[in-house]
Amino acid sequence: NVMVRYLRFSTSLGSFDVELYTHHVPMGCKYFSDLALSGYYNDTLIHTIQPNHVFIGGDPTNTGRGGKEWNGYLQEIPTSKLKHTGAGIIGLCENSQFYVTLSPSPWNDGKYLPIGRICKNMKTIKSISLV
Repeated sequence: NVMVRYLRFSTSLGSFDVELYTHHVPMGCKYFSDLALSGYYNDTLIHTIQPNHVFIGGDPTNTGRGGKEWNGYLQEIPTSKLKHTGAGIIGLCENSQFYVTLSPSPWNDGKYLPIGRICKNMKTIKSISLV
């Protein structure tokens, strides 16, 4: 079983690439990449934008209250040394939902699980954050 290390997301505002931290949080990365590669996130919206902080997507109901339930990745949060050090950190929250940071977010350390970083096309992330 080969774990995917890079993913590309295409949005109406452009694409962006994600590098997953597969060696640090393998369960969270596998869960996220399996959902992405299965088409689970296709046609979902970014349902929450907090300017200069974060945006959140990955809910097929597009309400912020739905999503596929599996919280096995939560056990990686207490042992993760990964931090929300700047813009472009992607992580898991609320089951299948994901977030992307728009600035350093140290208050999320130990609360949510960073699983990777935006490694290409941060300009798309900026465009999404301005909607």
